[in-house]
Amino acid sequence: MKTFLGVIGVASLLAGSAFAADLPVKAPPRAMPLAPAYSWTGCYIGGNAGYAWGTSNVSYSQTGAYLGVGGNAPADIAFAHALGSPSIDMNGFTGGGQIGCNYQVGSFVFGIEGDGEYVGLSGTANAAGNLPVARPAVASSTSVSSHSLFTVRPRAGFAVDRAWFYATGGFAAGNVRYSETFTHLATNSVEAGSVSSTKSGWAVGGGVEYALTNNWTVKGEYLYVNLGSVGFNTANNLFPTFTSANSASFKENIVRLGLNYKF
Repeated sequence: MKTFLGVIGVASLLAGSAFAADLPVKAPPRAMPLAPAYSWTGCYIGGNAGYAWGTSNVSYSQTGAYLGVGGNAPADIAFAHALGSPSIDMNGFTGGGQIGCNYQVGSFVFGIEGDGEYVGLSGTANAAGNLPVARPAVASSTSVSSHSLFTVRPRAGFAVDRAWFYATGGFAAGNVRYSETFTHLATNSVEAGSVSSTKSGWAVGGGVEYALTNNWTVKGEYLYVNLGSVGFNTANNLFPTFTSANSASFKENIVRLGLNYKF
C-alpha cells in the first residue's frame, strides 16, 4: 500500500511539473530608453539686463605758473591738485543683446560671444576750499559717464548636464565722457575742458548658464571692464601761461541675467 501511494505521489509531481512547463512565460519588462544628454553645441541669440557700477579716478595737475592772486606755493598747488582729483562712483542700469556659438567635447564647452550694451553709468563731484597759503577760494566741478559697451569674448568651462560653469575674457570698447572746470574765485578765471571718446580695453569674468529646454537657456554673469583713461590739457582763460593736465580712468563692474535661444 505504501509503495502504491509513493508511486501516485511521484506521478503527481511529474504531472505538475509538466503543466507548469506548458504555462506561458512573461517577458522581462522592457527598459525605458534613456533621454539623450543635453548638448551645448550650437549658435544662439539673446538679450540681457542688469546693474553696473564703477569708479573713475580723476587727476587734475597744474602745469604752468599762476599769475593771478597767489597760488604758487607748493602747499597751494598740492591743495588744488587734491581738490580737482576726486574719485567718483558711478552706477546705473545696463541692458542689451548677445550672439554667439558654442561647441561641446565631452563635458568641456567652449565658444565665443559678442554683445552690445547700453550702460547708464554716470557720476559727478563738486568741491571748494581756500588755498592754505594764499587763501583765495577755488572750486572744482567734475562729471564722468559711460553709456555704451561692446565686448567680444571667448567663453570656456565645464558642463554638468544642463548646467554650464564658465570663465570669460576678451576685448571691450565703450564710449566715455569726462568734463572738468576748475575755478579761481578771486579772479573768476577757469581752466575748463571736456572729452568724449570711444575707448578700447578688456573685460574678464564668469558665470553659469542653465538649459531650460533644448532651445532656451538662462544665464547669470559677472564682468569686470577696464576701458583705460581719457584726458585733455587746458589753459586758464585769463592767464594762458597757467595750464593744467586732466585725466579720468574708467573701470566698471556688471552683473546681469540673460536669456538665449539656441538654434
